[in-house]
Amino acid sequence: MMEKQGGFKLDNRKVIMFASSALLLLGLLIAPTLQAKGQMFQGSQIYATYCYECHGAEGRGIEGLRTATLNNEAFLEVADDEYWHKTIRLGRPVHDMPGYGPEVITDRQVEYLVEYIRAWAPQVTAMEYNDDKIAGDPLKGKEYYNMLCMACHGPQGEGILGPSLTDPAFLASASDEFILQSIVKGRPGTTMPGYPDSQDIRNVVSYLRTFEVELENGQLPEDLVLPGQFVEEPKSDATDSEEDVEEEQ
Repeated sequence: MMEKQGGFKLDNRKVIMFASSALLLLGLLIAPTLQAKGQMFQGSQIYATYCYECHGAEGRGIEGLRTATLNNEAFLEVADDEYWHKTIRLGRPVHDMPGYGPEVITDRQVEYLVEYIRAWAPQVTAMEYNDDKIAGDPLKGKEYYNMLCMACHGPQGEGILGPSLTDPAFLASASDEFILQSIVKGRPGTTMPGYPDSQDIRNVVSYLRTFEVELENGQLPEDLVLPGQFVEEPKSDATDSEEDVEEEQ
């Protein structure tokens, strides 16, 4: 009887050990899924709080607002993670989009937000770029821009039907390759077609770069003049004196 009891106890221990191991294995298998779902949920909450009002449900945009359609597959393909990160930090002043610093949206939350946005088109793999500058002739690029792009993007790139291409925050966020691939692939579903890669297109990229401004501690200058804006020049003392004389006469 003792041996049977001892054997029975040993079997119980084996069962308990097996059950514990199975539960541990199940936990290890489920944990990443639960974590991913948690991150996706956080990303959706961040989007709902800071992005939904202007970009709409699943990034489809809001009728009447000139904001980017975030769920466009061609856009999701050319937009790498660095572009997203800088865009969220710097915003888009030309389009009244504020930038959000890490005290508002942390770097980790930016990752969750990007994961949530990319989940709209899981079949799309984002391109990867380097920091190499594209060689081109800005003067020739301006001529080609005026012929090819100005009707939709404006004479100063300030944006008309299409978005601003000379917004300093955009130029600080976008690599040369991002701009090039955006032109090459176009935006299917919009009025922007794609154009084959050529030296003319590369010249346009170089021309757009001439509008870039230097950041100050990672931020845009406070006295920045945006494309399409004009600043009234202060009158000189000589002009003021002439006006005073005319008034006295």
